[in-house]
Amino acid sequence: MKHLTIMSKRSLLLVTAIILLAGTIAHAQTEAPQTDEIWRHKFAIGIGPEINMHSPEGYAGGLSLNFVYNLPFPNLATSFALGLSFTGSNNFDAITVLEPSAFFRWYFLNSYHRGLFAQVNVGGNFILLEEDSPYEAPIALVSDFRVGYRQPIAKNLYLEPYIRGGYPVQWGGGLIFGARFPTEPKPPSRVTIAERVIRLFEEKGIKDTRVEIVDEGVRITFVNLHFQPDSTELLAEDLARITEVGNVIREIRNAKLLIHGHAARAGNLGTLQQLSLDRADYIRDHLVNERVVRAHNVTTQGFGYSQPIGDNETEEGRQQNRRIVIIILLEN
Repeated sequence: MKHLTIMSKRSLLLVTAIILLAGTIAHAQTEAPQTDEIWRHKFAIGIGPEINMHSPEGYAGGLSLNFVYNLPFPNLATSFALGLSFTGSNNFDAITVLEPSAFFRWYFLNSYHRGLFAQVNVGGNFILLEEDSPYEAPIALVSDFRVGYRQPIAKNLYLEPYIRGGYPVQWGGGLIFGARFPTEPKPPSRVTIAERVIRLFEEKGIKDTRVEIVDEGVRITFVNLHFQPDSTELLAEDLARITEVGNVIREIRNAKLLIHGHAARAGNLGTLQQLSLDRADYIRDHLVNERVVRAHNVTTQGFGYSQPIGDNETEEGRQQNRRIVIIILLEN
Protein backbone atom coordinates (compact mmCIF):
# COMPACT_ATOMS: atom_id res chain seq x y z
CA MET A 1 0.00 0.00 0.00
CA LYS A 2 2.82 2.41 0.85
CA HIS A 3 4.53 1.61 -2.42
CA LEU A 4 1.32 2.33 -4.33
CA THR A 5 0.90 5.65 -2.53
CA ILE A 6 4.43 6.74 -3.49
CA MET A 7 3.77 5.73 -7.11
CA SER A 8 0.55 7.71 -7.12
CA LYS A 9 2.23 10.85 -5.77
CA ARG A 10 4.99 10.61 -8.38
CA SER A 11 2.42 10.16 -11.13
CA LEU A 12 0.51 13.22 -9.98
CA LEU A 13 3.65 15.33 -9.85
CA LEU A 14 4.38 14.28 -13.43
CA VAL A 15 0.80 15.12 -14.53
CA THR A 16 1.08 18.53 -12.85
CA ALA A 17 4.35 19.32 -14.63
CA ILE A 18 2.85 18.28 -17.99
CA ILE A 19 -0.22 20.49 -17.44
CA LEU A 20 1.84 23.55 -16.55
CA LEU A 21 4.30 23.06 -19.43
CA ALA A 22 1.62 22.37 -22.03
CA GLY A 23 -0.49 25.25 -20.78
CA THR A 24 2.37 27.74 -20.94
CA ILE A 25 3.35 26.72 -24.48
CA ALA A 26 -0.22 26.67 -25.77
CA HIS A 27 -1.09 30.02 -24.18
CA ALA A 28 1.91 31.64 -25.84
CA GLN A 29 1.26 30.17 -29.30
CA THR A 30 -2.50 30.46 -29.73
CA GLU A 31 -4.40 33.56 -30.72
CA ALA A 32 -7.65 34.67 -29.16
CA PRO A 33 -10.72 33.65 -31.17
CA GLN A 34 -13.06 36.23 -32.64
CA THR A 35 -15.68 37.50 -30.22
CA ASP A 36 -18.67 36.51 -32.33
CA GLU A 37 -17.36 32.91 -32.37
CA ILE A 38 -16.61 32.77 -28.65
CA TRP A 39 -20.10 33.37 -27.41
CA ARG A 40 -21.70 30.87 -29.76
CA HIS A 41 -20.05 28.00 -27.84
CA LYS A 42 -21.93 28.09 -24.55
CA PHE A 43 -22.32 24.32 -24.07
CA ALA A 44 -19.64 21.63 -23.90
CA ILE A 45 -19.44 17.92 -23.02
CA GLY A 46 -16.22 16.11 -22.16
CA ILE A 47 -15.10 12.66 -21.07
CA GLY A 48 -11.73 11.20 -20.13
CA PRO A 49 -9.64 8.98 -17.84
CA GLU A 50 -8.66 9.88 -14.29
CA ILE A 51 -6.27 8.44 -11.71
CA ASN A 52 -6.68 9.31 -8.03
CA MET A 53 -5.90 8.39 -4.43
CA HIS A 54 -9.46 7.69 -3.43
CA SER A 55 -9.57 4.26 -1.85
CA PRO A 56 -7.88 2.82 1.23
CA GLU A 57 -5.85 0.59 -1.09
CA GLY A 58 -3.94 3.52 -2.61
CA TYR A 59 -4.65 4.65 -6.13
CA ALA A 60 -7.73 4.08 -8.31
CA GLY A 61 -8.59 4.69 -11.94
CA GLY A 62 -11.77 5.52 -13.80
CA LEU A 63 -13.65 7.89 -16.07
CA SER A 64 -14.96 11.42 -15.63
CA LEU A 65 -17.86 12.94 -17.57
CA ASN A 66 -18.40 16.72 -17.57
CA PHE A 67 -21.24 18.96 -18.75
CA VAL A 68 -20.22 22.63 -18.98
CA TYR A 69 -22.22 25.82 -19.51
CA ASN A 70 -20.16 28.93 -20.26
CA LEU A 71 -21.56 32.07 -18.64
CA PRO A 72 -21.84 34.89 -21.24
CA PHE A 73 -20.13 37.93 -19.74
CA PRO A 74 -18.16 39.25 -22.79
CA ASN A 75 -17.31 42.59 -21.18
CA LEU A 76 -15.29 41.05 -18.34
CA ALA A 77 -11.55 40.45 -18.44
CA THR A 78 -12.07 36.90 -17.14
CA SER A 79 -14.73 34.26 -17.81
CA PHE A 80 -16.76 31.78 -15.79
CA ALA A 81 -18.63 28.51 -16.24
CA LEU A 82 -21.02 26.22 -14.38
CA GLY A 83 -21.28 22.49 -14.80
CA LEU A 84 -21.99 18.96 -13.65
CA SER A 85 -19.39 16.23 -13.21
CA PHE A 86 -19.82 12.46 -12.87
CA THR A 87 -16.73 10.45 -11.94
CA GLY A 88 -16.56 6.70 -11.44
CA SER A 89 -13.35 5.03 -10.25
CA ASN A 90 -12.23 1.59 -9.09
CA ASN A 91 -9.21 0.53 -7.04
CA PHE A 92 -8.74 -2.52 -9.30
CA ASP A 93 -9.86 -4.75 -6.44
CA ALA A 94 -13.11 -4.44 -4.47
CA ILE A 95 -14.04 -0.77 -4.24
CA THR A 96 -15.94 1.35 -6.76
CA VAL A 97 -16.63 5.02 -6.07
CA LEU A 98 -19.25 7.20 -7.79
CA GLU A 99 -18.99 10.99 -7.50
CA PRO A 100 -21.75 13.19 -8.92
CA SER A 101 -21.05 16.87 -8.29
CA ALA A 102 -21.76 20.41 -9.43
CA PHE A 103 -18.95 22.87 -10.07
CA PHE A 104 -18.07 26.52 -10.58
CA ARG A 105 -15.14 27.32 -12.87
CA TRP A 106 -13.07 30.49 -13.28
CA TYR A 107 -10.81 31.08 -16.31
CA PHE A 108 -8.70 33.62 -14.50
CA LEU A 109 -6.29 34.66 -17.29
CA ASN A 110 -8.66 35.51 -20.14
CA SER A 111 -12.26 36.02 -21.19
CA TYR A 112 -12.52 33.32 -23.85
CA HIS A 113 -13.39 30.18 -21.82
CA ARG A 114 -10.00 28.70 -22.53
CA GLY A 115 -6.58 28.52 -20.90
CA LEU A 116 -5.86 28.04 -17.20
CA PHE A 117 -8.82 27.64 -14.86
CA ALA A 118 -9.61 27.05 -11.19
CA GLN A 119 -12.65 24.99 -10.24
CA VAL A 120 -14.58 24.09 -7.08
CA ASN A 121 -16.70 20.89 -7.00
CA VAL A 122 -19.35 20.02 -4.41
CA GLY A 123 -21.40 16.83 -4.50
CA GLY A 124 -21.84 13.30 -3.14
CA ASN A 125 -19.54 10.31 -2.64
CA PHE A 126 -21.08 6.85 -3.05
CA ILE A 127 -18.93 3.76 -2.40
CA LEU A 128 -19.90 0.37 -3.81
CA LEU A 129 -18.24 -2.72 -2.25
CA GLU A 130 -18.07 -6.37 -3.16
CA GLU A 131 -19.82 -8.73 -0.75
CA ASP A 132 -16.62 -10.04 0.86
CA SER A 133 -14.97 -6.59 1.20
CA PRO A 134 -13.78 -5.76 4.74
CA TYR A 135 -14.46 -2.03 4.24
CA GLU A 136 -17.55 -0.02 5.09
CA ALA A 137 -19.49 1.89 2.43
CA PRO A 138 -20.34 5.32 3.77
CA ILE A 139 -22.10 8.05 1.78
CA ALA A 140 -20.20 11.29 2.19
CA LEU A 141 -20.06 14.85 0.91
CA VAL A 142 -17.35 15.37 -1.67
CA SER A 143 -15.62 18.71 -2.07
CA ASP A 144 -12.49 19.40 -4.05
CA PHE A 145 -10.48 22.11 -5.76
CA ARG A 146 -9.17 21.66 -9.30
CA VAL A 147 -6.69 23.40 -11.54
CA GLY A 148 -6.55 22.67 -15.26
CA TYR A 149 -6.04 24.01 -18.74
CA ARG A 150 -8.51 24.01 -21.63
CA GLN A 151 -6.75 23.89 -24.98
CA PRO A 152 -8.75 23.98 -28.26
CA ILE A 153 -7.44 21.40 -30.75
CA ALA A 154 -9.99 21.93 -33.55
CA LYS A 155 -12.91 24.21 -34.34
CA ASN A 156 -15.25 22.64 -31.77
CA LEU A 157 -12.94 20.23 -29.91
CA TYR A 158 -10.61 20.65 -26.94
CA LEU A 159 -8.32 18.85 -24.48
CA GLU A 160 -8.46 19.58 -20.76
CA PRO A 161 -5.77 18.17 -18.42
CA TYR A 162 -6.38 18.82 -14.72
CA ILE A 163 -5.36 17.94 -11.17
CA ARG A 164 -7.52 17.95 -8.06
CA GLY A 165 -7.38 17.61 -4.31
CA GLY A 166 -9.83 17.71 -1.42
CA TYR A 167 -12.09 15.38 0.57
CA PRO A 168 -12.37 12.43 0.47
CA VAL A 169 -10.07 12.41 -2.57
CA GLN A 170 -6.53 13.26 -1.50
CA TRP A 171 -5.11 13.78 -4.97
CA GLY A 172 -6.24 13.10 -8.51
CA GLY A 173 -5.50 13.98 -12.10
CA GLY A 174 -6.99 13.35 -15.51
CA LEU A 175 -7.39 14.35 -19.13
CA ILE A 176 -10.75 15.35 -20.60
CA PHE A 177 -11.48 15.21 -24.31
CA GLY A 178 -14.42 17.47 -25.08
CA ALA A 179 -16.66 18.97 -27.73
CA ARG A 180 -18.30 22.40 -27.82
CA PHE A 181 -21.79 22.78 -29.27
CA PRO A 182 -22.44 26.11 -30.99
CA THR A 183 -25.78 27.81 -30.59
CA GLU A 184 -26.93 29.91 -33.51
CA PRO A 185 -28.26 33.25 -32.29
CA LYS A 186 -31.58 34.42 -33.71
CA PRO A 187 -30.81 37.09 -36.30
CA PRO A 188 -32.25 40.52 -35.46
CA SER A 189 -35.24 41.68 -37.47
CA ARG A 190 -34.91 44.39 -40.11
CA VAL A 191 -36.91 46.75 -37.87
CA THR A 192 -34.51 46.12 -34.97
CA ILE A 193 -31.49 46.83 -37.18
CA ALA A 194 -33.10 49.95 -38.65
CA GLU A 195 -33.95 51.31 -35.21
CA ARG A 196 -30.42 50.59 -34.04
CA VAL A 197 -28.92 52.52 -36.98
CA ILE A 198 -31.13 55.53 -36.28
CA ARG A 199 -30.22 55.40 -32.58
CA LEU A 200 -26.51 55.34 -33.42
CA PHE A 201 -26.90 58.38 -35.67
CA GLU A 202 -28.69 60.23 -32.87
CA GLU A 203 -25.98 59.30 -30.36
CA LYS A 204 -23.15 60.39 -32.64
CA GLY A 205 -24.91 63.59 -33.74
CA ILE A 206 -23.66 63.49 -37.33
CA LYS A 207 -24.61 66.81 -38.88
CA ASP A 208 -26.24 67.48 -42.26
CA THR A 209 -27.39 63.88 -42.57
CA ARG A 210 -30.98 62.66 -42.83
CA VAL A 211 -31.80 59.09 -41.79
CA GLU A 212 -35.13 57.40 -42.40
CA ILE A 213 -36.63 53.91 -42.68
CA VAL A 214 -37.79 53.02 -46.19
CA ASP A 215 -39.05 49.85 -47.88
CA GLU A 216 -35.53 48.76 -48.86
CA GLY A 217 -34.03 49.35 -45.40
CA VAL A 218 -32.45 52.53 -44.04
CA ARG A 219 -31.84 55.54 -46.27
CA ILE A 220 -29.04 57.96 -45.37
CA THR A 221 -29.02 61.24 -47.27
CA PHE A 222 -25.98 63.49 -47.15
CA VAL A 223 -26.99 67.10 -47.62
CA ASN A 224 -24.65 70.05 -48.12
CA LEU A 225 -21.88 67.89 -49.53
CA HIS A 226 -19.30 70.16 -51.08
CA PHE A 227 -18.35 68.45 -54.33
CA GLN A 228 -16.25 70.55 -56.61
CA PRO A 229 -18.16 71.41 -59.84
CA ASP A 230 -17.74 68.65 -62.44
CA SER A 231 -15.60 66.67 -59.97
CA THR A 232 -15.78 63.76 -57.50
CA GLU A 233 -13.51 65.54 -55.01
CA LEU A 234 -14.90 66.36 -51.58
CA LEU A 235 -13.70 68.82 -49.00
CA ALA A 236 -11.85 67.18 -46.10
CA GLU A 237 -14.64 67.95 -43.61
CA ASP A 238 -17.24 66.31 -45.84
CA LEU A 239 -15.06 63.25 -46.33
CA ALA A 240 -14.76 63.02 -42.55
CA ARG A 241 -18.56 62.98 -42.37
CA ILE A 242 -18.63 60.05 -44.79
CA THR A 243 -16.14 58.27 -42.51
CA GLU A 244 -18.35 58.91 -39.46
CA VAL A 245 -21.32 57.36 -41.24
CA GLY A 246 -19.09 54.45 -42.25
CA ASN A 247 -18.34 53.81 -38.59
CA VAL A 248 -22.07 53.39 -37.98
CA ILE A 249 -22.52 51.09 -41.00
CA ARG A 250 -19.61 48.99 -39.76
CA GLU A 251 -21.76 47.99 -36.77
CA ILE A 252 -24.00 45.99 -39.15
CA ARG A 253 -22.48 42.64 -39.97
CA ASN A 254 -22.10 41.94 -43.72
CA ALA A 255 -23.94 45.14 -44.61
CA LYS A 256 -25.16 45.48 -48.19
CA LEU A 257 -25.35 49.00 -49.59
CA LEU A 258 -26.93 50.81 -52.50
CA ILE A 259 -25.25 54.17 -53.20
CA HIS A 260 -26.98 56.79 -55.36
CA GLY A 261 -25.10 59.73 -56.84
CA HIS A 262 -26.88 62.96 -57.81
CA ALA A 263 -25.67 66.09 -59.59
CA ALA A 264 -26.86 69.68 -60.01
CA ARG A 265 -28.14 70.88 -63.39
CA ALA A 266 -25.09 72.95 -64.25
CA GLY A 267 -22.07 72.76 -66.50
CA ASN A 268 -21.94 70.19 -69.29
CA LEU A 269 -25.37 68.51 -69.03
CA GLY A 270 -24.27 65.58 -71.20
CA THR A 271 -21.73 64.42 -68.63
CA LEU A 272 -23.86 64.71 -65.47
CA GLN A 273 -25.13 61.11 -65.60
CA GLN A 274 -21.57 59.77 -65.58
CA LEU A 275 -20.47 62.39 -63.05
CA SER A 276 -23.15 61.30 -60.56
CA LEU A 277 -22.10 57.65 -61.00
CA ASP A 278 -18.45 58.57 -60.50
CA ARG A 279 -19.35 60.33 -57.25
CA ALA A 280 -21.19 57.23 -56.03
CA ASP A 281 -18.18 55.10 -56.98
CA TYR A 282 -15.91 57.50 -55.09
CA ILE A 283 -17.96 57.04 -51.90
CA ARG A 284 -17.98 53.27 -52.43
CA ASP A 285 -14.20 53.16 -52.80
CA HIS A 286 -13.75 55.26 -49.66
CA LEU A 287 -15.95 52.94 -47.58
CA VAL A 288 -14.17 49.86 -48.94
CA ASN A 289 -10.76 51.36 -48.20
CA GLU A 290 -11.94 52.16 -44.66
CA ARG A 291 -12.95 48.48 -44.31
CA VAL A 292 -16.58 49.37 -43.70
CA VAL A 293 -17.94 47.00 -46.35
CA ARG A 294 -16.67 44.60 -48.99
CA ALA A 295 -16.75 45.85 -52.56
CA HIS A 296 -19.04 43.04 -53.77
CA ASN A 297 -21.66 44.13 -51.21
CA VAL A 298 -22.02 47.60 -52.74
CA THR A 299 -24.04 48.63 -55.79
CA THR A 300 -23.75 52.16 -57.21
CA GLN A 301 -26.12 54.13 -59.43
CA GLY A 302 -25.96 57.59 -60.97
CA PHE A 303 -29.08 59.66 -61.60
CA GLY A 304 -27.55 62.82 -63.04
CA TYR A 305 -29.81 65.84 -62.44
CA SER A 306 -33.06 63.85 -62.89
CA GLN A 307 -34.06 63.85 -59.20
CA PRO A 308 -33.46 67.36 -57.81
CA ILE A 309 -34.44 68.29 -54.27
CA GLY A 310 -33.43 71.97 -54.63
CA ASP A 311 -33.86 74.75 -57.17
CA ASN A 312 -31.22 74.42 -59.87
CA GLU A 313 -31.64 78.13 -60.61
CA THR A 314 -29.95 79.09 -57.31
CA GLU A 315 -26.54 78.26 -55.94
CA GLU A 316 -28.08 77.04 -52.68
CA GLY A 317 -30.41 74.69 -54.57
CA ARG A 318 -27.64 73.36 -56.77
CA GLN A 319 -25.56 72.65 -53.65
CA GLN A 320 -28.43 70.56 -52.27
CA ASN A 321 -28.68 68.60 -55.48
CA ARG A 322 -24.99 67.62 -55.38
CA ARG A 323 -25.68 64.83 -52.93
CA ILE A 324 -25.11 61.20 -52.07
CA VAL A 325 -27.74 58.75 -50.80
CA ILE A 326 -26.72 55.50 -49.11
CA ILE A 327 -29.37 52.83 -48.60
CA ILE A 328 -28.56 50.02 -46.15
CA LEU A 329 -30.42 47.09 -47.69
CA LEU A 330 -32.26 44.97 -45.13
CA GLU A 331 -34.00 41.71 -45.97
CA ASN A 332 -37.59 41.11 -44.90
